[in-house]
Amino acid sequence: MSVPVSGMYSADNSGYIEKLNRMTTKLIRYAWPLMLVLALSCSKKTVLPPSPPDEVPVTIRTLAGAGDDEQLLNASEAVVKSVRVYIFDGNKLDRMQFFGEDAIAKGMRMQAKVKGHKTFCAVVNEPAALTGTLENVTTPAGLQAVLFSLADYMDLNRSVSTLDQPGTAGAYMLPLYGESNEMTITEDGPNDVALDIYRAVARVDLYLRTEASAYVNCDVTPSSTLTAERGADMGCFVPDGEVTPPPGAVRTITRTSPLRLSPATDVTDKSDYKLVYSYYLPAQRFARAEDRIRMTLTELDWEGDTASYPSFSLGDGVVGYDNTIRRNSIYKLYCTLSQITFRVDATLHVEDWDVIHQHSGI
Repeated sequence: MSVPVSGMYSADNSGYIEKLNRMTTKLIRYAWPLMLVLALSCSKKTVLPPSPPDEVPVTIRTLAGAGDDEQLLNASEAVVKSVRVYIFDGNKLDRMQFFGEDAIAKGMRMQAKVKGHKTFCAVVNEPAALTGTLENVTTPAGLQAVLFSLADYMDLNRSVSTLDQPGTAGAYMLPLYGESNEMTITEDGPNDVALDIYRAVARVDLYLRTEASAYVNCDVTPSSTLTAERGADMGCFVPDGEVTPPPGAVRTITRTSPLRLSPATDVTDKSDYKLVYSYYLPAQRFARAEDRIRMTLTELDWEGDTASYPSFSLGDGVVGYDNTIRRNSIYKLYCTLSQITFRVDATLHVEDWDVIHQHSGI
């Protein structure tokens, strides 16, 4: 006996459809809120503008453009071995970064927060002895209080000369410092801050000649000395630092090569003076005239007879000298030596060193 196929499956088919309908209803009921949340979330992301960056890159390119500096004694005075950059927001440190020679050559880069009225400070040629101290500076006042020792840069008892070029045995470097105030870092850039770097020391040049009436030659030998007293051998990177540099030990300065002095030919002409000694001093101020740098020449050779001279002070005979040694200045002393009375007639000329320009600097 045959049974109709439709009648055989009619009851089961209706149950299946009913079950499918119930499942679909549940799926819509639970999935719809989730789909709505996702849709709203996507909608919010597309309409909100992007947040401005908190920090932007600052490019630092340095160039020690001192090649045209007529006051350079040698190229060592313009060497830049390292740069440590501080960015301050008022009394708060925004960012600090150290750059060695490789980074300087490639072009220095750092991040800075977007804001106005920033102060950029650069400590150049820091000695290894101060690395830890400089890394812990967090305020402008803290940077002002940092003292460098000149002995970390060079031999304090040797006269520097034109021969002390980079790459030679007498090569050295000098502490330098630069600062720019009220700078603004913008989101759009470019963020370049022009910065001039100045030497944090002064140079003293002692020129000598003999008086016109001298009848024998006078030679400065390696045994001859220039004794310098009362000068500081520590100084501040920052101009007008809060700490007054303490006096240093007495310096007995010598030169390695002998030099014969020339007799005076014209009182007003300086061409017959010869540069005999050069040395550096940190900036400092003397409380009284009797506290000034005092210098003494000893053991000059007058054809077999040695002579030492009475001491004289930096600024003697200069009307209005304010008892100050200023950074980035050259103090040129022109001294005429007497053979008979062993008198020293000295005149002082103060000149500015040229600035080391940092083209398109920080």
